[in-house]
Amino acid sequence: MKKLRLAGFQKDSTCINNIISMKIIPNRNTFFVLLACGFAVIMIMAAGIDYQWTMALHGLERQGFTDLMGRTMFEGDLPSPNDLIIFIYSGFVLLYVLANLARENSSLHPWRPQLGFIVVSGLVTAFGMVHSLKWVIGRVRPNDLLKHDLPYSEWFEFGAYFITEGSPKGSFPSGHTAQAFMLMSVAYVLAGDPRHSRRLKQAGMILGTVVIVFALAMGVSRSMSLHHWISDWLGSIFLSWIIIHALYYWIIKVPEQALVFSARQSGPKPARFRELVLCLVIFVFILGSIMFLTGFRSLFLAATLWLALLIPLGLIGIVVSWKLSRVLVKTPDQTAAD
Repeated sequence: MKKLRLAGFQKDSTCINNIISMKIIPNRNTFFVLLACGFAVIMIMAAGIDYQWTMALHGLERQGFTDLMGRTMFEGDLPSPNDLIIFIYSGFVLLYVLANLARENSSLHPWRPQLGFIVVSGLVTAFGMVHSLKWVIGRVRPNDLLKHDLPYSEWFEFGAYFITEGSPKGSFPSGHTAQAFMLMSVAYVLAGDPRHSRRLKQAGMILGTVVIVFALAMGVSRSMSLHHWISDWLGSIFLSWIIIHALYYWIIKVPEQALVFSARQSGPKPARFRELVLCLVIFVFILGSIMFLTGFRSLFLAATLWLALLIPLGLIGIVVSWKLSRVLVKTPDQTAAD
């Protein structure tokens, strides 16, 4: 592809639109539909085998394997593979901060969209998505079910735990598995940019495959140790992947933003820490969803009915965050055109 020589902002915008219209970035919609359909099919199938297969995996438990995958140095244990992911992610957070503080001629500056995407996707999936669903659904873990004779519930049903008992109590979805899947965002950065070389794209595909295998291994270990049902970690993988895909292509719009940063010579400059501001809006949306679903749960279970007052407050949070996100997801050239 010929080197881009743009005289100004208008040509920059035209170039981006031409590249997108030429479909150099392929199959984003098709792959999203496949992910959504895969999630639906797998989770429907898991509902019929969840209890039996989880207990079967527990019968195959290897203590050394489950201890390695479940421990963390942040709780006083030896380091684990997930601890390595935390350190790698922390490195990307530091690079993101430096990229936003750097001058425009810095080598880090053009990587702001990619680094912001990695940081935001980790926060939204491993923290926001996981803990909000744990709070609202309140599914009982397998080990608690056996020890305390609590009722079993499917992944789509409200469980026996309540929000006041804290999110770690909830079983669905698996936080360890979502954390193991965090580096899928790096795979997207490597493989999803049309400007990258074939080797970089292949490296992204290889990394993505390793992330999937590691997340599956983490999920299996969590079921072996009776910390999670099979559907907990299957749902965690699919939901995390769907969120990462949507963030990359439609919310943060990394391919378009990366082209703006690499080709810009004049025109409006993207706001510093734009991705973190967008992340804050996403968390307002998550908080509104938690409030709405908690109120709905109280009505559905006919318990603590005063919590139904959270429904209108949750709707306000959802609507406000949605409107704000419509502004923030625009690229600078789109904002200028408005």
